[in-house]
Amino acid sequence: YAAHRVEPVADLLQALGFERAWVVHGHTADGADAMDELSILGPTTLVVIEGQSRTRYRLQPEEIGLRRGRAEELQPDPDRRREAIRFVRLLGGQDPSSRREALLLNAAAILRVADRAADWPSALQQAQSALDDGTALRQLTIGSAHKVAIHKPVSTGWNPSARPPESAS
Repeated sequence: YAAHRVEPVADLLQALGFERAWVVHGHTADGADAMDELSILGPTTLVVIEGQSRTRYRLQPEEIGLRRGRAEELQPDPDRRREAIRFVRLLGGQDPSSRREALLLNAAAILRVADRAADWPSALQQAQSALDDGTALRQLTIGSAHKVAIHKPVSTGWNPSARPPESAS
């Protein structure tokens, strides 16, 4: 969460041969706190790596059509069950709070760095569509099912090729 580390991390990524990467450092409105993601609470410092070139700039959420967020809306609910419900509502497009803005901003950034969107408007449109049409929630459901079925720890003795045990009845 240190702004002075953005450039050294970008140096490292280029030295490792990354052809395309973003290094981001988000700020709160007052600059007192920082985060390792793009921020809707204040400006974000970005270093964009494209081959051997790189560009550093600051992005305000309002510059790309998002509203500045409210920190209290981003705080997780201490009750995990309620927080899980909030998360599912968010992915289902049913949360108009600052959480939605934060998700849209960071999802749009992922689409941009992955070269799936040429600019902020198209990236934000894709992210909004994924929330509003249920695609994001379906991906969570599919991804969760895949993770449970495929990545169950081997230490349990689970063998995906084994037949289920015979019934004792």
